[in-house]
This record gives sequence, C-alpha cells and structure tokens, in this order.
Amino acid sequence: MILNSFKTILKSALVAAALTLSYGAEADSWIWYPGQLGAHMQTYQRTVSKERCVNVDYPGKFNPPVTESYFKVKASALRGVTTLPSTSGDITGYRVGRDMVFKVVTDGGVPSVMVPSVDGWSSSLDGKNWNLIESDPMYSSPEKYPGAMMEEVVPVGIAAFTPIVNASIVRETITMKKGGKALVDFGEDEMGSVSFIADGKGTLHFSVGESPEEAMNQDLKWFEQYALDPVKVDGIGEFTLPVRALRYLYIRSEGEVSMTALTFNTLMWPVERKMTFESSDPSLNRLFEIGVKTLHTSMHNFYLDGIKRDYLPWSMDAIVSVLGGNFAFGDRQVSRNGINVALMPPSPSRSDWGIVDYPLYALIGIKEDYLHWGDLSTVNMYWDRITQQLALYEKEMNPDGLIFSNRISEGLNDASGDSGFVPGWGKDMGPEQFGTPAYPQMLLYLNFRIGEYLASVKGLKSLAAHYGEVAGKVAEGVKKNFWSEKDRAFLNGYYVDGTLDRRISHHAQYMAVIAGLYPEEHYDYLFGTLIPSIPHYYDKISYEKGFEFLSYLKAGKLTQYKKMMEDIWGGWLDEGYCRFPENFSPLGTVEKKLEFYGRAYGLSLCHGANGVGPILFALRGVFGFSQDENNLSSYTVSPDLFGMESASGRIPVKEGYIELDLHSKGESLISIPDGCTVSVPGKTLSKGGVYSFNLQ
Repeated sequence: MILNSFKTILKSALVAAALTLSYGAEADSWIWYPGQLGAHMQTYQRTVSKERCVNVDYPGKFNPPVTESYFKVKASALRGVTTLPSTSGDITGYRVGRDMVFKVVTDGGVPSVMVPSVDGWSSSLDGKNWNLIESDPMYSSPEKYPGAMMEEVVPVGIAAFTPIVNASIVRETITMKKGGKALVDFGEDEMGSVSFIADGKGTLHFSVGESPEEAMNQDLKWFEQYALDPVKVDGIGEFTLPVRALRYLYIRSEGEVSMTALTFNTLMWPVERKMTFESSDPSLNRLFEIGVKTLHTSMHNFYLDGIKRDYLPWSMDAIVSVLGGNFAFGDRQVSRNGINVALMPPSPSRSDWGIVDYPLYALIGIKEDYLHWGDLSTVNMYWDRITQQLALYEKEMNPDGLIFSNRISEGLNDASGDSGFVPGWGKDMGPEQFGTPAYPQMLLYLNFRIGEYLASVKGLKSLAAHYGEVAGKVAEGVKKNFWSEKDRAFLNGYYVDGTLDRRISHHAQYMAVIAGLYPEEHYDYLFGTLIPSIPHYYDKISYEKGFEFLSYLKAGKLTQYKKMMEDIWGGWLDEGYCRFPENFSPLGTVEKKLEFYGRAYGLSLCHGANGVGPILFALRGVFGFSQDENNLSSYTVSPDLFGMESASGRIPVKEGYIELDLHSKGESLISIPDGCTVSVPGKTLSKGGVYSFNLQ
C-alpha cells in the first residue's frame, strides 16, 4: 500500500530548503533493496496459493521479506530537486556527511521510494551495510509500485460448447434447463475469472479444469483447486466467479437459467514477444508457438512452477524458464525474482537448504543474466549471497568434495531441515531421495566454475583462483566416486548406508555433459546407445528436460533433440492440449497422463519449464545462435534447417535484434545491429546492416 503521510527529519537546513517530500509527483523509477521485490512477491504467491490450491507443500527457507529499508544518495544530487515523490511507507530523511539517507518503514509492503533518477542511489537493510538498488522500467509511476498487481485482463470467449443434457446455445446465449449439464472450452489454459450475465430462476454449479476429465470430475478428493460456491439466480444479474486456473468450465443447473456474455477474463503478464520464429514446417512453428504461450501463461511475478496445482515459484523450474524467457520476453525483473527465490537467504546455514540441490540452480540463472544483458548489475546485487552460498556448500562437503542429505528415511527429518534431492535418482527405477546422489555433485562443480568465471569478470583474481581449486576438487571426487569406465557412465550415487547405487539414470549423465565432466569421446555412445536403454526414458518425461536439452545442444545431438520434441511435445498437442505439461506419459492411458503425485488430476497441464525446449531448439538449433562468453558482443549464427526449405525470425541481443531470413537454396539474409560482431557461414560481420550469405 502507498501511504500519503510522511515523517521528515532533515538535519541540514540547507538540504531542508532544497528538499520537500511529497506524494504524487512524476519521477523516473521506484527503487528498492535487491531481492526484496522477489521476497515480498514470493510471500504473496504463497498466500494466494493457499487460498486457492488444495495441495501446497513448499519446503525450505527463502530470502525473507523486510518492512524497513534505507536509501542513500549524495546530497548534491538533490540540489534543485523540489520533490522526492512517492514512497511505500513512512519515510524519515536525514543527513550523514555529504549523503542524504531516507529510512522507509512499511505496514507490510516492499520498502521503496520513487526517485528522479536511479543514478547514484544505494540501499541498505540496516543503514550501515550498503548495496546497489534494484529497479525496473515496469515500476515507473505512483500506480505501478513494487508489489502492485501488474497483470492485464485479456478477455477470452467461448471456443467450443458441448451440451451434455438439457443445455443448448444459440447466438452465444446459453440455455440451461433443470438438470442441465454443459462443458465450455475457452481454448486457452490461463489464470483468470469467468464472468457472465444470467437470467431466470435456479442455482448454477461450476467446476473447472485444464482437461475435460478434470472439469467434469465431481469427486472433491481429486480437486486441485478449492470448489466454487454455487451461484443462485433470481432474475437478471451479473456474476463473476473467483479466480481459477482453467481451460474448461463445467456447468450444472438446478432450475431454468439463461447465460449471456460468458467470458474468461484471463490475467496476463504485460510483456511483448522479443524473439520470433517461423519456418516452412508447420509442426515446428506450432511447437515454438505453444512453447512461448506455455512460458507466458506461467508468468505472474515469476516464471511459476504451474498455474493450477500450486502457483508457486520453484528454483529449478524458474531457472530453466529464464533460459528461454530472457529471449522470448526479455523481462529481466521476472527473471531476477526467480533468481532471488533460487538463491539461499543471506548468511545461510544448512537448515536453510530445504531441497538440497535447488539453490545450486541459481548461479546458472545469474550467469545467463550477465551474458544476456551484458552487465554485472544482478551479479553485484546478489554478490554477498552468491559467495555466502558457495561458502556454505564448501563447508558441508565431505573430504571428496561431495554434498549429501542428512535425512535417513522418508518421514524422518533431523535438525538439518533438508528434504533430500529432486528429481531424485531416477524415481521410476526406485526412488532414493537421500544419501549422496551423483547428479547434484555435477551441479556443485558447475557452481564453482560459474563462481570462478564471475569472480574473474569482477577482477577478483584470488577468489576466482580459490573457486577454481574447489571446482577441481569436486571434479576429482565425482570421477573417483561415480564414474564407471566399464559402463561409460556415471553411477547413481551412494545410499545412506554407504552402499554404492550402481544403477544408471539420465540425471547424472545430462548434468555431467552440461558441466563438462562427461568425456566427449563417449557422446555418440551416450546419446545413441546408453540413454535410449534407460528404463522409462521415453515414456515418462518430466520438467528437468529443459536442462537436459542443454546437454543435447552441447553434445551437438540436434537430430535426437528434434525427434523427441516432435514425438513427445508434438504428440501431446496432437491429443488436443494447448500448453505443455509438467510431465509427459505418452504410453499411458488418458487417466494416467493426467495423474501425478498419486492424484487423479495432480498433473499441471501448463508448466513453464517445459515450454523452454521448443524455444531453445529454435534459438540454438535452427538459428544456431551462440555467444562468446569472453566477448559478450561477439555472436555466432550457424543455422541448420534440418531439411526445411526456410526459416525466419529475430533474436534479441543487448545491442538490439539479429534478424534472419534463411533459405536452404540461394541467398539467406541477416540484419545485425551496431555495436556487435556476428559470425555467419563464410564471413564475420562487424558493422550494423543487412548482409547476404549462403547456408551451403
């Protein structure tokens, strides 16, 4: 909430004469302490999730929201400024040397102020230790303050109406007779509220779902969202149902009621598409389009896990989504909010772990942020938390540089507070969520390599060298404990009793490829023989595929990548679904395909992380886009049309857009912005303009 009252204590008469605090004046941007918008929005998501969703479980501790922050700027920067506009709470201003400091205390919202210019400002949680400020162009007016509801309402009409009994529709007027039943398909799986005008006398009952089966199910024990109250109609009136995630609306009538203007008022995050893609293959176009839609549907302050079942940000899913979302939409603040959730809270301890490996995904997102936007602002905002997190993992390593879970068995949790590992050790072969699995060790190694890279970029040579040494220790431990030369694979891990789990699942293999630990000379064997032989690899496909596809890209196994996308992702769309789900079970019955966590409709049919695969394939597969990590303004475009005649689109980069018009025969065209170098087949381009080249 924005408060209109302020306490102002200005200890300098000179500054007091130049500065007046008032509400409502125009300014450049709201500013807040880094991570606090994400912390408050995560608290908000948890609140609304519990109000709507039946099954909510959220282990771990996160960056805590605060209601008090400090903001500092040179007093000289305020000369000539007659107003410091809106604030989110009570504000106290005072002089400290040459600086002006403003203390903001809220009644529960994000402590923040609007400033004429973000330049020169810093922020603090205690008024002593100072950090950068965080801001975003989205929050640029008094009405659009940090924590405001930013979604736009986009109305969606009826796509299909199925009368079941005693129901009909004529010119968009639905008639429900006594005992009437009908199913409405809005054609889009989104968050929002259904509104309508009703006339007659009777009671209407509604249930919703992402599939017809879920919407028409009347067994309350399988509801993933709390049941909607009946609507009593007595004469003409306007009605709006509570917000739900849905595609389908099942209507039952007691009495005779007519309904008009039935509309699904979807809540959409206000972003525009940055990356575009179109090819001569309609099926590939459809995969890309639904991938982007899946990601957009999941954008609500964060890239969320799923809109139906929990409506919460989870670190692995949020960071997978960043890899595609930065290109699809370029919403840096949404990405930062997810990074904030993935990182441990300040000064963490082992009790903050929750799911042991989840914080390890954060640094992947932080590095992606640096590469995509080309500046260290996010790295610097979170640098203390990055180094503290790496220090904790280093402290908790065993002598071989490995991390483990303290939990002994399901349901028994010691004081460590950890919840084991996710996604487990190949769950369909027999779950083991505790002990010392192999795949998180690859993540651990990758984290210290990223730490080494970022410290080097920041000019911290000693720290970079230290992180490099730790990474080397982890690599040796991983090879010593898990690599099997005979199997040409990394084994699953150790059980809690110290017994080696010699099974082979895909988790350790793909993470080892991403981290650079899997021997490249065995790539053909891994992707051609080993992975296809892993039980359930092609019949149970889950949310970690976004990361797994990175291993396909790194190994150059694009044909296999494309086939899986067409068979699994495309097969799902062929069955009539309109978003990509959390888990695919292509060989299962309809019932089994909708089941998850042992619940009939527990599967999230719109899961942002699984929208990333088609985006990455278009970006890094068809367009062949890559970036030089040592020269962030140097890009490579090495297209592969995979037998298609043509493909076109644009790639957002920090300098602008790289636009492509690709043809298998004849000339292809590329347009590049000023300020970057782009290599294409046969030439390197270093000046903005339009150029031709040949793919062959």
